[in-house]
Amino acid sequence: MLKSKKPLIAGNWKMNKNLEEISKFVDVFLKSGVENNKKDVLICPSYLHIEFLIKKLKPYGVKIGAQNCHFREKGPFTGEVSAPMFKEIGVDYVMVGHSECRTLRNESNENINLKLLNVLKNTMHVVLCVGETLEERKNFRALDIILNQIMIGLNNVKNFDEVFIAYEPVWAIGSGKLPDLEDIKNIMKNIRDFVRKKYGIRAADEIGILYGGSVDSCNSSKILSIKNVDGLLVGSASLNIKEFIKIIKS
Repeated sequence: MLKSKKPLIAGNWKMNKNLEEISKFVDVFLKSGVENNKKDVLICPSYLHIEFLIKKLKPYGVKIGAQNCHFREKGPFTGEVSAPMFKEIGVDYVMVGHSECRTLRNESNENINLKLLNVLKNTMHVVLCVGETLEERKNFRALDIILNQIMIGLNNVKNFDEVFIAYEPVWAIGSGKLPDLEDIKNIMKNIRDFVRKKYGIRAADEIGILYGGSVDSCNSSKILSIKNVDGLLVGSASLNIKEFIKIIKS
């Protein structure tokens, strides 16, 4: 990633926190002073709380993101939200391809690619989530799975400066299990090398690569010290304000 870019610490809240809990989170967060840290901070709450956090935190430089979007800009898709709708209210980032969405919604790599392109078309940053299951890892297919998800997910992308790839081993999400640091280093290097080989040196320099999966304040510094790691995608630990602040400061 370009040296001029700050590392990105992203918190994925999933389907958690009500307004009262979020208000308390915001109060402690702003008193901590971490919004002035040498990292970009991104919070992805539930759709219902996006505008509230935009109002409370965006003036302090905190980025607010959406956890998913539809691959079409409008249409008869009950319960869905499109990229232009998120752009209209001030969303900065949209995640696509999270393993829970791939599993629970049967999202294909091709649909995820359409979502990603739609996010970029609407001038927001996008976080493409990739990762292998435990079975795929045991069968020595992890790298093939990850690179295939990236290859299809980034199809037709021209501007890589607004793209982050988040490597999250599916088996590590919420499990408390973390891959060996050498494994993370190897995967990250292979991701960067793949982007360089397929899209060129500039793309490899511009794109950001995050690690996610059982990130906490005890391991965040070690992970961030790994070459080619440009930030973290934090799940459950981002719900605990004290823990999240420690990770941002790590």
